[in-house]
Amino acid sequence: MNSRPTTHKDVRLPIELEQQLFRFRNSVWSSKTIDAVAIAVGTILSAFLSIFVLDRCFDTSAGVRFAALVLATLGSAAVPVAIYRWVWRRRKLPQVARLISRQMPSAGDRLLGVLELVGDPAQQQQSPGLCYAAVQQVAAEATHWDLTQSALPPRCKSAPIWALGLLSISVGLALAVPTASQSSWARLLSPWKAIARYSFAAIADVPASMVVAHGEPITLEFTLASDSLWEPAVGQVTVGHQQQQLFGFLQFGLPVGDDPVHSLQIFFQL
Repeated sequence: MNSRPTTHKDVRLPIELEQQLFRFRNSVWSSKTIDAVAIAVGTILSAFLSIFVLDRCFDTSAGVRFAALVLATLGSAAVPVAIYRWVWRRRKLPQVARLISRQMPSAGDRLLGVLELVGDPAQQQQSPGLCYAAVQQVAAEATHWDLTQSALPPRCKSAPIWALGLLSISVGLALAVPTASQSSWARLLSPWKAIARYSFAAIADVPASMVVAHGEPITLEFTLASDSLWEPAVGQVTVGHQQQQLFGFLQFGLPVGDDPVHSLQIFFQL
């Protein structure tokens, strides 16, 4: 924004008053933008951490992940809304004066009057001396105004602290368990995709398919991958409609029915 004084012939807005208004405007811009960014970041990270925690307990459904994505999207909309409301619509000095009049009606009205005089050549031609005196009087009074009183209080005072706290937790998870963090981000951002959740207990060498004798019981045995961070004590395996609990080992036997094709799923419990 150009900070050169607004002039018309011999009547101009004093540079000190203009700079005072610009400082107030920039303060409003920064505070409202910071609040909006904090709300957006906090909402997005809340959605991510919710998916991360839920994925540790069970396979979060696509509906829940889609709802979390909608929540994150709505939260991120706080930034463009704040830019339009507090930056774009508060870029001119008369708009700034109207904002000041919300908390300081007398000061805001006098500023609006002075700005109207400075920008109205007809009034200046009628009585240039009176216009000049009125502008100087308001400029002198403005030196005693504390425009910070007219700054609107933030709606969420704790939003920056909340966002920083969630950011610290998210960064810590990304450093400690990067694979799990990446998996949760992917499942949050693409809920329509069948992205497998990351489990700290990974099965090693799982064959894509197995051929077994038709109608005869089978015994399957798996081992944990070397990079597994967790050795579960209890798990559940599902083959077709057959289920079996696992306690401390990954060996199980299940009868095979008449259906020649079965899917195999293994779940671990906390």
